[in-house]
Amino acid sequence: PSYREFFPLSSIEATVAGCLLVLPDRWGGEAIWGSDAAYVSPDDPAAIRQAIEERIGLPKRTRDEVEPYRFQYSWPRVAERILSTYHMALR
Repeated sequence: PSYREFFPLSSIEATVAGCLLVLPDRWGGEAIWGSDAAYVSPDDPAAIRQAIEERIGLPKRTRDEVEPYRFQYSWPRVAERILSTYHMALR
């Protein structure tokens, strides 16, 4: 887990691959992943280890479970949002 992220591409890629996530509790990942991830302090190695160990034996997420992430955060969809934001800023 890192201290700061704007948009963690590696986490989206891991999600779409079906991986279970352990993310830092610092930068608002809850807004994207909600209860689909565990959140830990990057300063707490014991909590990081525990969260990882709790997920090791769990099954990967199914394609149906990750489809909303695949749709919501595809490059074309993200590019649309960025372009829309620039248009709003220019108005």
